[in-house]
Amino acid sequence: DSLLSVQNKESKDTSWIKNEFVPVTSFIHTFNFDNYRRIYEAYQTPENFYANTYKVEEKLSGDSIYDKTTHYHLSNVFAISLLEGFNKWAKAGLKGFVTWDLKHFNLPDSVGISSYTENGINIGGQLCKAQGKFLHYLATVEATVAGPNSGDLKIDANADINFSLFGDTLSLIGDAFIHRVKPAFYFRHYHGRHFWWDNDNMERITHTRIQGVLSYTKTRTKLRIAVDNINNYTYLAQSYLTEGERHTKTDVTVRQGSKPINLFTAQLIQDFKIGPFNWENVITYQKTSDQSQLPVPDLNLYSNLYLRFKIAKVLNCDFGADVRYFTNYYAPDYSPALGQFA
Repeated sequence: DSLLSVQNKESKDTSWIKNEFVPVTSFIHTFNFDNYRRIYEAYQTPENFYANTYKVEEKLSGDSIYDKTTHYHLSNVFAISLLEGFNKWAKAGLKGFVTWDLKHFNLPDSVGISSYTENGINIGGQLCKAQGKFLHYLATVEATVAGPNSGDLKIDANADINFSLFGDTLSLIGDAFIHRVKPAFYFRHYHGRHFWWDNDNMERITHTRIQGVLSYTKTRTKLRIAVDNINNYTYLAQSYLTEGERHTKTDVTVRQGSKPINLFTAQLIQDFKIGPFNWENVITYQKTSDQSQLPVPDLNLYSNLYLRFKIAKVLNCDFGADVRYFTNYYAPDYSPALGQFA
């Protein structure tokens, strides 16, 4: 009897404990496969509309265009993650990963199809603190160590500090990154009936950003300040001759900026809510050091005014209107054949 009573007492003393398995270390494998296809087809083209005509495998007769490109991307990611707060060697969350990428592209050529295959291996690590209320941070480093993009480097970091103010939370958020990467495949290679380039010797793009955000939940206010610097900015440039309202000799090429481009951004987000009444506002000021390569309007305004209510207590409904306004700037041109701004 005395032994039974002791066992019952121990059972009562520990009955409040929740039996739950918490994984301290995770072994992760992620497999991803994406398949893409793009076709630009035109049955008739105005005379002298394009500057160049290249010999490609004929799909359609006459002056018709049938530019087709396909691309698939397969990636495998293997990672080891140490959970935050459960390891004496790493109080913060710690993750290491290796990525194997396989990319395959098909482009039309003068005879048949040109195929390009790129294999790459990336290694990286991540340091994370997500628990607690005062301080959180996340830092990630990823480097390409094998393949045609070997030498690429990406470093991303962000942190936030949170204070109690007048019964709510004031957050100061900072983030920064530096990316030094080779231009994407289609900046380096493209084949079509009227546009064609192979740029194997392009310089790496270096893009850095430093950004700060001040957020106060109680007043629904956010203030964002950001400074970007871009070296070897890579973009599409479209040129043509004009004869009255008619365009002729159209051409698109890939260019890289010879000088660094600086971009300054200041943005205020202010929302209001009174019962069903909602009013969302975004005011953005931007200044670029090169309007010809990276054009942006100095001032951009967005306002959204609406009522939010329910019909029959189950159907959510928004009823209102929004408006956008921006100052004059050198807006990008558009290339229908590529489906891209230039």
